[in-house]
Parts: sequence; structure tokens; C-alpha cells
Amino acid sequence: MYRVMIVDDEYIIRQGIVSLIDWEELGCEITKEADNGDEAYLYLKENPVDIIVCDIRMPGKNGLEVAEAIQRENIPVKVIFLTAYSEFEYARMAMRFGVRDYVVKTDYIEKLPDTVRRVISELKAEQQRRSELKSINDKLSSSIQLLQEKLLGDVIGGTIQEEKEIVSRADGCQFPVFPFFLADFIVSQKDLKAIPDEKRERTQKAVRNFINLSLGEYDVCTAAISRSDFVTVVFKKDKKTVDSIFASRLKEMLSNLRTMLRETLHISVHICLSKKCEEVLDIRGVYSSIHALNTEAAFFNRDENEVIEQKENGRLPVQNDVLNEKIQQVLESIENKMFEQAEKQLDNCYCEMMRENYNLRTVKSRAIDICFACRRGIEKEGLNDEQSRDAFPEYQAVTGSETAEQLWEALRGIIRTTAEFINSCNHAEYSPLVRSCLDYISRHYYEQINVGRIAEKLYVNKSYLGTLFKKETGASIVETITRYRMEKAIELMQNPQYKLFEISEKVGFDDPAYFTNVFTRYMGISPSAYRSSR
Repeated sequence: MYRVMIVDDEYIIRQGIVSLIDWEELGCEITKEADNGDEAYLYLKENPVDIIVCDIRMPGKNGLEVAEAIQRENIPVKVIFLTAYSEFEYARMAMRFGVRDYVVKTDYIEKLPDTVRRVISELKAEQQRRSELKSINDKLSSSIQLLQEKLLGDVIGGTIQEEKEIVSRADGCQFPVFPFFLADFIVSQKDLKAIPDEKRERTQKAVRNFINLSLGEYDVCTAAISRSDFVTVVFKKDKKTVDSIFASRLKEMLSNLRTMLRETLHISVHICLSKKCEEVLDIRGVYSSIHALNTEAAFFNRDENEVIEQKENGRLPVQNDVLNEKIQQVLESIENKMFEQAEKQLDNCYCEMMRENYNLRTVKSRAIDICFACRRGIEKEGLNDEQSRDAFPEYQAVTGSETAEQLWEALRGIIRTTAEFINSCNHAEYSPLVRSCLDYISRHYYEQINVGRIAEKLYVNKSYLGTLFKKETGASIVETITRYRMEKAIELMQNPQYKLFEISEKVGFDDPAYFTNVFTRYMGISPSAYRSSR
């Protein structure tokens, strides 16, 4: 039913309009009668009305003044004027204030119902347009949200690293430019595994929905980084709120979220909250820091009721910069599956630790990063949960280490186990000898290797190895070495910090010109042109 208000200072006219017209047949109900413009205006400000039938000449505000106030304050109501004056001047003035029509009082019984029907048709058309517009906006908002979540995941995952591309995509999906806080959520693997397979995906979606709902009073963007890792950007629009107060409120909400997840889904979650960030370009670095903190907390079984906060000074003291840099090199080598090189770099870390006499517990927190880099390497092979669990080494040896020697020996074992498992999964269809050959290539491709050297290391005849290898794989050992080197070169090109001559050295070429020649023959495009095209 459409809500109608009748405004006329003549009681008889007002009652005639109410009683002599079949408002129910028109689909309307009279919700208010007023005898002056002031009363009508005050009612409109506080109550919803669809149509107002209003006299022009009244005490207080006249009809024109009421219509002017409605237009000025954008009150959503349609106005029909009722007047004893049929002069054109009044009609012209009325239309200026958005009045839909006017009816002369002497004709209201006949004319007013038709006028109301026309106005109702306009209302229906407007409602239809609003509904269609809302549907379009909902779809657009949903698409924008998906694009924002995709951007968040790509930035954190390193799929896009160029500043120009990040900024361009952020503009394209209307990624907010307000300061923000980042929250990392690590869901208990033990709790996830306890859930039946057919319910696990639904539970993960529920966790994500809980995150968004619990932070509903803020603008948020949540992305799933893995099956058990979610990250949420919480935007701080209110500049008046002090950062520490905002962070404290956010921490309280996250703590409540953890309780809610435990009580409703029986899921334990470790949460780490970042310091305030200013730009989308900061996201990847901040995530790496808080995820490492969160992973460490989960690994050492810290109090599950505590929401960890990132400190301004980061994870390690400033004097550990050299060690941080060396450990970062190990992580990059693991990411690029250069496991033998990672072991050598690990020795450099050990020497640095002993030289500076770093605290063992402090270094253990970075050792966890190496453990989880190996885990991510295993997961990237597309293994299912069961295979991944079988492959995951016993990392208790890291946390249980009492000396630097024990710690580094445990890390070396983890890297070797990871390399062996990945290589065995990739080459399971080949004979043991060919698998050993492929494994050697994957671990030594950046060295000066050839068929003779590999055969010598595997204690077999060079010709026999070459023939067997070609028969099983369809490619020669030389072709495989070249392909492996080119694939690694392409991976390294994604990192803008490496120069082309450095990449050529990292994949086993002493001469950058020869590397360029081989790459061009293999890819059909020069290394510099390939990098530019990406």
C-alpha cells in the first residue's frame, strides 16, 4: 500500500478527500491528515510518505513553501497540489518545485483518483529502476570485490611485483587508498584434518565468512593464501581515531572472532595484526613479516587466546641484518628449487651466527621460515593433503635444538628431505637410474655439468646412460640440462632485482653472450625482450 498524507486547512474538504475516494482500490492508505503546512513539513521529516495531496493556500507554510522544502531537502515524496485557483501561474510555480500535478478542488472527486494513478505509475517505474540499479550495483560490487581479493592474493603471492602494475590494478579495482592494518590468520591444520573431507571446503568458506562478518563495521578485503592461511586488509577511514585506539579495538574484535570460531566451528586460529600501513605496495613485505611471526607462534604453541601484534622494529634486532640477508638467500634458493645451493648458503648462515654469537632462540625464529619454505615447495607440486603430510619432515628437531650445530644439521636434513621428495614425485614414472640422473641435473644445473660427469657420479657407462635416458624421457641429457636451465632462468627473471648477467651465472653459464644465444634459440626471443614483454 502506498502511504498518502492529506494537507488542507478546510476540514470539510479534507474529510471529503478521505471518505469520498476509494483509497484502498487505488492501493493506498491515508497515514496522516494535517491542517497546515508546518505540521505537514514536520511529519514528512520524521515519517515515510509516498504521496502528499496538499492545498496551496494554508496557514504557516503554504503549499509552495512545503514543495520547495521537499525539493531542497530531497525528501522522497510525490506532491499533488489541491487548489481553488486554476490560474496557470500557480501551476507553473508548482512544477518548478517538482510537483507532479495539480487538481482543482471543485473537481477533486473525479480528477484526483486519475492523478493518483499516474503518480503511482511513476512510483512503480522508479522502484523498478532502483531495483535494476541495485542489482547492477550488487553485481558490480561483487566483481570489484573479487578483483580486490585477486589483487591482494597476487601481491602477496608475488605474481605481480612491478610497482606500476600493482598501482594500475589497484586503481582499476578501486582498491581503497586509506591507511590499513593487515591481519594474518593461520587455521589449525590439526582441526582441519579432523573435519570430514566432504565438509572441509565448506568449513574453510565459513571461516572466511566469519572473518568478514566479525569485522563488518570496517571496510575489509579477505584473500585465501592457502587452505589454512587467510589474510585480511582492514581499512581505517576515520582519520580522527588515534591509531593505537583503532588497533586496540581491532585486536579486541579479532580476539572475539577466535572465540567464536572455536565455539561454533571447533576451529583454532592463530592471528597476527600488523602495524599501520599506508600503501598497497607495502602489503607483500608486511604480510611476510606478520606471517612469519604468526607461523612462529603457531609452531611454538603460544597462548591461543593472544592476538599477536607486529612491533615497529620488526622481528629481529638491527644487528642481525647480515644474518637476515643470508637467510633470505637460502629462502630464494629453496623457492627456485636450487636445493644444493641452499645447503651451501646455509653454511654461510652458520658461520655468520657463530662469528657474531647470535642468540640461539632468536635464530630459531628465522629457522622456522626455512622450514615453511620447504613446506611451500612441497605444496607447489600439487600434492594432496595426505602426500603433503607424509612429506612434511619432523620439524621438532629444529625447535628442540640445543646448540647451533644441532639446529643447522636439522635444517640441512629438512632441505635434503624436501629435495628428494620433490624429485621423486616429479620422476616417479622413470627407472631408478633415470630418476637419479634427473635428480642430479635438478641439483647441479647451475654447475658445469655434462653427460660424462653425471655418468661418473652415478657410476655407470656414459653411452648406456645416454641411451636409457633418451628412451625413457624422449630427450637427450644435454637437451634436458638446457631445458632445466632455461626454465630456471625464466623463474629468476620474475625477480627484478636480478640482472641478466647474474641470471646467466645462476643457471650455469659463464658467458652472458652464450646464455643470450641459447635462450634466444630455445625461446625464440632474446632474454631482454622476454623480460620486457612480461
